[in-house]
Amino acid sequence: MRPGNYRLTYEVRGSKGTISYLIADDGSTTFTLVDPNGGTKTETYSAKRRGPGGNDRRPPPPPPRDDRRTPQGNDARSKDNTAQATPAKPRSDLPQLAVTSTALDSNGNISAEFTCDGAGASPPVEWTGAPEGTKCFALSLWHTAPDQEKSYWVIYDIPADRTTLAMNVKDVGKMGLNDKRRAVYEPMCSKGPGVKTYHITIYALSAEPKMTPEKATRANLLTAIKDMTLAEGTLDFQYERKR
Repeated sequence: MRPGNYRLTYEVRGSKGTISYLIADDGSTTFTLVDPNGGTKTETYSAKRRGPGGNDRRPPPPPPRDDRRTPQGNDARSKDNTAQATPAKPRSDLPQLAVTSTALDSNGNISAEFTCDGAGASPPVEWTGAPEGTKCFALSLWHTAPDQEKSYWVIYDIPADRTTLAMNVKDVGKMGLNDKRRAVYEPMCSKGPGVKTYHITIYALSAEPKMTPEKATRANLLTAIKDMTLAEGTLDFQYERKR
């Protein structure tokens, strides 16, 4: 496959899960697995060459078996599909940062001024809990769409002494590329009906990622930091298009 974002949807007893593929320019691939119960796991595999030609790549992790049941034999998953805010589930076994934003209301909905319904400003973000040895931070704002994983905002090389980003921040760290390959914040502008869930992930890193500005996409960021991430934290929030 060519570099880019792809997504596979599967179903286990009526509940859907996804495997998102983010293929970087060097051929390495990041898989984000969302199981039918809402659990998320992210893994990155590097392309390996075998012999004079051809790549030997590991296959994506298989969809998980969903065998959790109550003693009566009923599925133990929640039946509540409302869009109320819930704490973000850890997305890895790494230590977790606490990520917050004053752009969200008490139900976890983002204010319109940070979307295409308003001024389209980038939201303020704060985080705590960085471990010893943190040299810098990186940020990604992303969303799992029906056909792919989308990226709206990437910042890397955020100084280790910074734990906040102000609204419409311009001068902190290095701006990466959104899905439109522009080094700016791209405000969310959902085309489909209903409430959508988005994510802001902060990564505490032991070194600066090695990326050139023209290749600083979310996929390449995840590849560059896979062996230098000391901790991470994700803030989930909702947005519903108003017009």
